[in-house]
Amino acid sequence: MPVCGGRGGRPLGSGGLPPALALRRAAAERQVAAQRQKVLEAQRQCRLLEKLEQRRHAEWRRAQDRETESVAAESFLARWNRQAD
Repeated sequence: MPVCGGRGGRPLGSGGLPPALALRRAAAERQVAAQRQKVLEAQRQCRLLEKLEQRRHAEWRRAQDRETESVAAESFLARWNRQAD
């Protein structure tokens, strides 16, 4: 006689589920695994989009900095030319 018995005389933790319940459990485990894959893929896509956004923002920032530097240089030269006259 088992010390800790489950229903139907099966020891607890033996994994001896009724066949119908075992099938439902296996199906649920497959669904969980599939959903986990979908979540991982969505997270990967999100990271890729975030990197792309950061890259594009950095490119835009560099272009803005170049334009600001160009305007500042033109302004300096125009002022310098006026002072020289």
